Amino acid sequence: MEQANHLEQAVAAQLTTAVYVYLLSMQLKGITISQEEAIEAVQKTYADILQKGVTHIALPILPPEIPQATFTPAPIADAAPPITELQGGTSELKAPSPTEALTNKAAVQIAQEKTRNLSTGILIDNRYQILRRLGAGGMGAVYLGEQISTKRQVAIKVMQGQAFGRTEESLNFFRQEAESLARLNHSSIAQIYDASITDGNFYIAMEYVEGESLREKLRREGVLSLGEAVRILRETCLGLETAHQVGIIHRDMKPENLMLVREEAGLIKVKILDFGLAILDNRDAMNHHTGIGIVAGTPSYMSPEQINALAVTPATDVYSLGVIGYEMLAGKNPFAGQQSMEMMYNHINLTPPSLRSLMPNVPLELEAVIMRALEKDPQQRYATAGEFAHAL
Repeated sequence: MEQANHLEQAVAAQLTTAVYVYLLSMQLKGITISQEEAIEAVQKTYADILQKGVTHIALPILPPEIPQATFTPAPIADAAPPITELQGGTSELKAPSPTEALTNKAAVQIAQEKTRNLSTGILIDNRYQILRRLGAGGMGAVYLGEQISTKRQVAIKVMQGQAFGRTEESLNFFRQEAESLARLNHSSIAQIYDASITDGNFYIAMEYVEGESLREKLRREGVLSLGEAVRILRETCLGLETAHQVGIIHRDMKPENLMLVREEAGLIKVKILDFGLAILDNRDAMNHHTGIGIVAGTPSYMSPEQINALAVTPATDVYSLGVIGYEMLAGKNPFAGQQSMEMMYNHINLTPPSLRSLMPNVPLELEAVIMRALEKDPQQRYATAGEFAHAL
């Protein structure tokens, strides 16, 4: 009996890891699926393994920094229990009903490509005309557009709806969250004008900000001066605090989403872009309304709780800002890795080198502020971006 229990635990651990890896691999391909869909895919593979009589699972080769012993393969016996009877982490691994996003992945990929290649001149929702594409990523593409009624230029983010679920509840939830974002009013936040669904795709129309992204500045300069780095970080914190006060968490803070705009007086103003994940990845609310849970974010800047698919709080944004602050002062990301899996492992397990060991001119007090923002446990960080700004 004891041996059988150990077997169940070993297999459960293997399957839980497999679900996690599958979610990450799909994200790297630009396809965002729910945890339930990943479980179904792993369940089918597990059933095939048992049917074919395979006795061991071969795991992929991991980066040398990751201890191989952490992922020691476990044997699979003929009497291995069905996946639906295993416990994976804190929730039971259940087989959900098939969904369109999983059973027709090729169609999803084709649809996602279409969102990344909208033609110049086409109309979005009969309200916005596409002028040109500004950029594209795994979750969709951003276009420069013109609002037909006002003739003003806007940035339009188009996201393939099939990857996020399109129940009536999820669509209503999307609209409600977008309305909340549209009410945000701070000079450091790019204004959200509109958000809706058209042709099965989500879109967000927002203020078009011309300037240089923090990523571009870091590529050009490498390391920023102490004063400039602190000023950019603090201004970003103050903008985010406006969102945190009304319960909105950005979830994807990174240098690409911080635009530096030169004002008439010559001063540099920070503009926070892309609250898209604040709508699409509000895990608690989405689970309540639709049963959808999305693993999303940018691996280089994701907090440990995001990686572990736990609840996010304002401290999640604080962590990402801590990574950005460290990068501005040290010239490199403290959790850098060759692949997304390695970076995520580093966020959870790696203690970054002290800032002063890389840049001795960083004051002890500033180092302490940045390192607190990088605490693995969100309870040990600054609770909100406002607290982080005050410490800075």
